[in-house]
Amino acid sequence: MHSIQTLSDARLSQALLTRLNLPVEIHQRAGQVWAALLGGDQQGQGAGFAVLWPSPGSAELWLHVAPAYRGQHCGGDLLEAVEQYCKLHGIERLNLISALEPADAPWFIKRGFGVSQQFRNYSIQGDVATAQLRRVWERLKSKVPPEAQLITLAEAIERGLLAEISQKQASVTGGVADRVLKHIQSAMDTGSDELVSLQSSLVGLLDGQIVGILMVRFDYRQVIWIVEAMYLDPAYRDGWALIWMRFAIAEVLLGTARTNECQFEAQDAQPAIIRLAHRLKALEVSGRVLLHKTLSPK
Repeated sequence: MHSIQTLSDARLSQALLTRLNLPVEIHQRAGQVWAALLGGDQQGQGAGFAVLWPSPGSAELWLHVAPAYRGQHCGGDLLEAVEQYCKLHGIERLNLISALEPADAPWFIKRGFGVSQQFRNYSIQGDVATAQLRRVWERLKSKVPPEAQLITLAEAIERGLLAEISQKQASVTGGVADRVLKHIQSAMDTGSDELVSLQSSLVGLLDGQIVGILMVRFDYRQVIWIVEAMYLDPAYRDGWALIWMRFAIAEVLLGTARTNECQFEAQDAQPAIIRLAHRLKALEVSGRVLLHKTLSPK
């Protein structure tokens, strides 16, 4: 048995999240936190959490139930509590804050959520990609403004751009800026590029302003580079900046001589990147979806 309770004590939230090996930073800027708390011999232990970030008319939602307690209505009860709160406060749309693997989406879809964005994961061979990109690059490089520059993520951090980078990166991954910051801080503390590579990730600048970000990490299990996401300023998404950053990252990753394979993700709303994936003879290997739900007025 479990009960749904609103949590207002940040220390209790952190303790329960830590016990389930979940990111404690998830609650830090939240407006509301709910927990499915167990009873009986497991009194006070958390089985699931819902975290809501309200804004006028809509809200972002993070919902998680520990695998051992799925199928026991914890998730449904948490979602019901969230929706009741939303209706009382005039919130008409729920947006899941993180994109889901296809296997996790049906649970939400059965409860009225629909797909707002789809992410496609592509795999490319570095030598093939670089050869293809070089031909395009030779035609377009003259369009790159002389004042444009590419710097490493490490250098961008030294220039004080960390907060802006984390916010922009989170906006294209369906994630939380605090989590991006945590991954970067871990890389700074450990020197590992398993979560993010400070030396291989790139930031594109024009007149000192960020026009693009490419964050990459190295997957030691699969022995491949993974481009976590590419942010491009809307004004440059169909122009020189796309090829500029893709060509640069291909050369950087190949230069490490670790592997010839790289994976990257594209949204359906980014047709230029999908066209580029086809041009690079990329293989679509997986995908994720970002979901939302429109709520009925009270």
